Amino acid sequence: MLGRVTIDDKTKFIGQALDWHKLVIIPAERGYFVEAYASADSLIDLSLNGMLRQLYSENKCQDLK
Repeated sequence: MLGRVTIDDKTKFIGQALDWHKLVIIPAERGYFVEAYASADSLIDLSLNGMLRQLYSENKCQDLK
């Protein structure tokens, strides 16, 4: 999963590039099924966690996430 974190010195922006094709499809095509499955699971967890943060932003909802 190299290359997931990118840093831009001009804007001091730190983010993750969540590329489904690069992190899941390509490893699966090469036969790295465990890596593909783990990457897919991580991407789904990150997406769901982000949606839950938007819906439930209060501190009392932390256990739900």
